[in-house]
Amino acid sequence: MRLWEEKIALPRFPQLQGEAKTDVLIVGGGITGILCAHMLHEQGVDYLLAEGRRIGSGTTAGTTAVITAQHSDVYTKMVKRFGKEVARGYLAANMNAFHAYQALSERYDFDYEEKPSYLYSMTDKQALMTEAATLKELGAQAEYTEDCGLPFDVAGAVRFPQAAQMHPLKLLGALSKNLHIKENAHIIDVKGKTAYTNNGKIHAKKIIIAAHYPFLKMKGLYPLKLYQKRSFVVALAHAPMLPGTYVDMQPRGMYLRNYKDLLIVGGGDARTGTAQDGFQLVRSFVHGVFPDAREKYAWAAQDCISLDEIPYIGAYSDALPHVYLASGFNEWGITSAMAAASILTDLVMERENEYAEIFSPARSMLRPQLALNAAETIKNFFTPKAKRCSHLGCALKHNRDENTWDCPCHGSRFDEHGRIIDNPAIKNAKV
Repeated sequence: MRLWEEKIALPRFPQLQGEAKTDVLIVGGGITGILCAHMLHEQGVDYLLAEGRRIGSGTTAGTTAVITAQHSDVYTKMVKRFGKEVARGYLAANMNAFHAYQALSERYDFDYEEKPSYLYSMTDKQALMTEAATLKELGAQAEYTEDCGLPFDVAGAVRFPQAAQMHPLKLLGALSKNLHIKENAHIIDVKGKTAYTNNGKIHAKKIIIAAHYPFLKMKGLYPLKLYQKRSFVVALAHAPMLPGTYVDMQPRGMYLRNYKDLLIVGGGDARTGTAQDGFQLVRSFVHGVFPDAREKYAWAAQDCISLDEIPYIGAYSDALPHVYLASGFNEWGITSAMAAASILTDLVMERENEYAEIFSPARSMLRPQLALNAAETIKNFFTPKAKRCSHLGCALKHNRDENTWDCPCHGSRFDEHGRIIDNPAIKNAKV
């Protein structure tokens, strides 16, 4: 069981039977979909949210639930790629998300707690100093420090004071009570302005796909724009209380934060279906740094990674002008979900949003990650005599740690019997 799922009783909602009609259909009952529904509900818009299983049962239950605009060392890279105005807009959109959670904490109880976030490195002091300088130039209250409160030696850290943490499922439970939701309404296709489930269909003027990964096959070319990454997490008793939330700048480094009397430690991140040592790396780190700690929970999380470290939020594709999506949150799903909900609410209500262009899925695909995604797909598509993914036919890899079958191409996952765990696959696999 994941930490957030213990002692939490989320509201239950009826199953879709037959046909339904609405102005805005939201597909997906995780944090992004629920926030979209909450915003539309408060503005009197006719909407319906369709969740394939139970609300909060997917990616949201696996998050470490940190709220921050400090997304690793993204700002230095963003200024080089896109210029200061784009980086400044990205910062502002995520700071607005932080303030929106702050406002929700005054209305709902979801264990919201403000703590500074820290980006640290074990070796690269100069990169941290550069990131801190970039953030200051963009207007953030960030600073380089060599005293970040970690119980092990680091080269330094970038302190970002306006950040927080929360219990994600408590927020979902609080927001969803009065929303218009159908559960066990698994959307398997969208044709025109109609979404189809296994036992019904929903007609909508506009559709928001907030189902983690865009599942409409090759429309919008998302199998090339995205790949999925697994991250491995433990929650520890008898471990220290830390003064902030922390993330290592290195790709497979550790991130840490407390929840009540527990310490959450995660890391070992790797492309889905490509590594078997994630939990081993995390537990080895824990054993070396916190030898007296006792593991109470262990789970893995899955995240969609975009080509350029900016999420895809906006129109799904030119071929589907009435369909919108939010995906590619690059392991910063809680803050990005709020930013996405704000942008998508404006778009479906046909209002201007000053940040929409920055996150537009129509931006250039010409990034180095595109070639890596294509190579991984070609390699696994032509792997002979293997169990195949039901999405686009790539070879599945057996995940010994979790006893699942995982697709390295696009991140679909299946249990030992071939039942879907994670999309973009929409039907079971023969394993």
